[in-house]
Amino acid sequence: MHVQQILQYVRCVILYIKMGEQVKLLRKENEDLKKQLSEIQTNLVSIQKEDNYEKQHGAGKKQRTWSQMPSLRIAQPDTKPNENDVQFLSNEYDDLLKRLTNLEAQVSEIARKTESISKAIDDIQLYSYQYNLKLVGVPQTDPDEKASNTVDLCLKVFSGIGADVSASDIDIAHRVPTRNQNGRRRQASQSLTNPPIICKFTRRIIRDDVLSKRRNSNRLLPTYFGLQSGNDMKISILSHFTPRLQELLYLAKSFKEQGNYKYCWAKDTAVFLRKSDSSRVIRLNTVQDLEELCQSKAGGAARNETVFDSAQS
Repeated sequence: MHVQQILQYVRCVILYIKMGEQVKLLRKENEDLKKQLSEIQTNLVSIQKEDNYEKQHGAGKKQRTWSQMPSLRIAQPDTKPNENDVQFLSNEYDDLLKRLTNLEAQVSEIARKTESISKAIDDIQLYSYQYNLKLVGVPQTDPDEKASNTVDLCLKVFSGIGADVSASDIDIAHRVPTRNQNGRRRQASQSLTNPPIICKFTRRIIRDDVLSKRRNSNRLLPTYFGLQSGNDMKISILSHFTPRLQELLYLAKSFKEQGNYKYCWAKDTAVFLRKSDSSRVIRLNTVQDLEELCQSKAGGAARNETVFDSAQS
């Protein structure tokens, strides 16, 4: 084994160790969140029981006549508080309000931690996905295709488009179930004949070189894979996006059609929109960014409609 390959292997091991440590920390934080949620559920059940108790007693009191209703009174210093004392009811309300305030604070903290964990997971996925490419339309001649056979197919594709890739440059390659545009897996009856291939490289520089030459995929003819020349085959080489980015891209494409945008594409960590060739590019990092864009467009349309109505009048 060459020195360069050994160094690359060591770097991969170190990377996997660091990712493993991050996953352990995320699991610990997730367990802490589960405990906090359990405490909140217990408190809510307790409050619900008290509320049901109050409703039952309140319903009974409503059936009494006013002459039978006990009057509220101010508790004297030498008497014990009871349910008819104004101060007693006030204390009960204050205690309930305090407990609800504490629950709101806990929920806000859990939401903050959940967002932090979600971002950390997305960062880990994003870093890993940057080494991947997705190959669509590569013929699967053997239904029991092994991983080594899949790697050989990837090498044949890369060689066909003019990319210099060796087996040591590929970490792993495997077929994946097909999905709809919104990222959900297709039913077995809807699955494609040739499932896509996810190819993970050991070096990003190799992956980027392959991606830069993907336009040459039209050179790949059916005979190149041992198929008849009349076989309908089209191979595409795509970036492999994280589930979060796939969802954002799906929603952005829907917004593009509704808003008459000309361009919508994804690159690296974000999705981009462009109204026309002369308009500025809009960058979307999260679904929230897209929601804010939708709201701003809706607000602008409402203002324009108001101006139009004023002009008519």
